[in-house]
Order: sequence, then structure tokens, then C-alpha cells
Amino acid sequence: MAERDCFACQKKLGKEQFLPCSRCEHCYHLGKCSGTRKKRFKGMKQGEIDTWKRTSCADEENESSDSDSSNISRENREGDKEPQHQGATALQEANLDRKLGMVLCKLDSVDKKVDKQNITTQSIETFMEVLSTKYEELLAKIGSQETEMAQLKLKTEELQKQLSEKDAEIACIRDSIESAEQYSRRKNLEIHGIAESPKEDLFQVLVNLSGKMEIEAPERHSVEAVHRLKSRQDKVAPIIVRFTDQATKDLWITKKKALRAEEIFLNDNLTKAQGHLFWQTRKQAKEKGYKFAWTKNGKVLVRKEEGSKIIGINGAADLAKLT
Repeated sequence: MAERDCFACQKKLGKEQFLPCSRCEHCYHLGKCSGTRKKRFKGMKQGEIDTWKRTSCADEENESSDSDSSNISRENREGDKEPQHQGATALQEANLDRKLGMVLCKLDSVDKKVDKQNITTQSIETFMEVLSTKYEELLAKIGSQETEMAQLKLKTEELQKQLSEKDAEIACIRDSIESAEQYSRRKNLEIHGIAESPKEDLFQVLVNLSGKMEIEAPERHSVEAVHRLKSRQDKVAPIIVRFTDQATKDLWITKKKALRAEEIFLNDNLTKAQGHLFWQTRKQAKEKGYKFAWTKNGKVLVRKEEGSKIIGINGAADLAKLT
């Protein structure tokens, strides 16, 4: 539909809101051209819009009405001889023209609304296309991230497996080192409970102890080394002896009960780890009612009572099994 012109300013009505005059059948812009503001137009009902007249047209209609009344009276007085049906026909044609103009204005208004709806629809379609594109991009990113996460999970599991294997290897190496260190001490003997004296002769101390245990006194060549270990100031420093052979050390261990009356104790020379394990074992054995806890060749052993099974303790797992 072709655009119409505002009868007042002769400019295109375009897509703007306008009012059709029911008298002159012309259309006018809202505001100055029509004399009706947009705010007033929004509050008008359809019936008011259909019968709306521009102010100048309304004034002319009022003047014309008064003039027509005078003319009719004059014509009646003069005896107008024109047929009445011709006046009726002219009035009908005027009404048709007016209605046609109003229909055209309404069609223009409908076109304007349809155009707005088309623009809105196009905007929605454009927005949906953009949204769809963004959604597809998001799905692609999520898919990529899921793939990366799966790969990272596999790498993590592989690293955890490698760490577990390394931990097992380290534990095995640590056990081997511990066993080797303890084995190197197989000829060593610790003696506890002998007070230190000035200028003491520790070899003579060994000779005296052998006499109390009623075993052969050691020869100097059978003792590689003898000295005191470091100890806290409030405790007597123990004596450590290294014999030239393990058999001599084992003999002394078997005879150590003869020295208990004098509170002198003979023990294996344990590594730090084995010494701590032995201390934990004695503590837990006492709590669980085990009567015996001792070491033999660096191994920690316990027994519930006389004649019961001897249990070897190699670590915390074995301690947890004590009942």
C-alpha cells in the first residue's frame, strides 16, 4: 500500500501514528498537525477515533450547519424547485468518500502494525539464530572439556598407579636397607644398668659379667669394640659391645637372666626403627595381656603365655592383629 501524505504538512505519514478526520477524510500527524497529542491519542477509544474531526473541520462544520439551516429556510421561502433526491444522492456520495478515506487510513494503520510485527519477528528470528549459534558453540566447548577431562582422568589414574608402584618400590628398598643395617648389628650387644665410673675399664667389666653368668671370659681378640652410647643426663649410658662372631653374642643373650637380680640387662643392638617397633610392641602386649615380648637376632617377638605360639612383629599391621 502506497504511503499517504499528512494533509497539514504535506509530509509522508510513514509508519508514525496519525488520525483520519471524519469530516474532510484527510489524515494528519499526531501533535501539531492534528491538534491531538500522542498522550491523548493513546487514551482514545476506537469510536472516538472513527468520529474524530480536526479542530478547523469541526469549526467549519458548525458554521456550515448554521449556514445550511439559513439556506434551507431561504430556499423554502423562495420555493426551490430542485428535486430532493439529488440532494440525498450528493450526501450519500460524500458519506461514501468519507468512509472510504477512513478505511484507507485504517488500512494504513494495519499496514504499520504488520510492519512492526514483521520487524519484531525478524528481530526474534535473528536473536534465536544468534542464541542457537552460541548454544552450539557452548556444546562444542563442553564436549571438548569432557574429552580433556577424560584424558586428564586417564593420566591421573596412570600417575596414581605409577606412584603406588614407586611407593611399593621405596618400601621394599627401605625394608632392604633396614634389614641390611640390622644384619650389620648381629654381633652387637647392649648392656644396660651398669653405672659409669671414672677411668673405667670396659673390657674388665665384660670379664666380670662373664664370671657372674658362669661363662668363659672373653679374650681381647674376641671383642672388636666396646664403648658407652650417648644417653640423657638422668639415665645411665648403656655399653655397646661388638664381638668378632655372632655365636659369642648369642651365648651372652642366653645367659642374661643371671644378671636380672642386679638389674643388669642384655639386649640386641636394634636400629632406630626396630627399637621404636619393639617399644610399641611391649606397650601393646602389656595392654592385650601378652606375658612375653623380646627380640632375637633383631626380630621382635611376642607370646601370650608359656607354651603358646610365638608371633613375629614386623610392623604396625602385625600389631593391629594382636588380640
